[in-house]
Amino acid sequence: MNSLNTLVALITTSPKKAAKMIIALGTEIRNILEISDYKEVSLKTELGFCESFLEIMSLRMEEKYFIELENITGEEKIPPLLFHTILENAFSHAKGDYSNLKFHLRKEIDKTVIYTFSSTAKNPEHDSARVGIGTKYIQNCLEDMSPGKWSVTQGLKNGNWVVKIEIG
Repeated sequence: MNSLNTLVALITTSPKKAAKMIIALGTEIRNILEISDYKEVSLKTELGFCESFLEIMSLRMEEKYFIELENITGEEKIPPLLFHTILENAFSHAKGDYSNLKFHLRKEIDKTVIYTFSSTAKNPEHDSARVGIGTKYIQNCLEDMSPGKWSVTQGLKNGNWVVKIEIG
């Protein structure tokens, strides 16, 4: 809804930017509809969803956002919209302070696969034990993909918002 409200304003003030936003929103909606029946997608596909979302947010906030990747091959299979949802939550945790947001996704393999998503978005008042809609979605997707063999933790660490997903 926020993106649509921004779009209404852009139509009169910046038609070229409005056109870019319509294309970005269309891409995101198409992506979501195309994967609605999938239980898994490649991480490369998922990162494409994240890039579409970041394009929308970049247009809305007039600042370029991207995700820095570490040890990611792109062929890994994950639930659809897993990191897209975490990315959306990161913007929510920013509580309106969207300047200089940075995002990082790292993969480690020990006995399990560990994904650590961090962002400079921080809300010290956020209750990390609270389970909102996005977190419930993530938990349900992980349970569907790997029943009982996953964990999700989130909270502030070293001044960053960190979500750690372990899949065994």
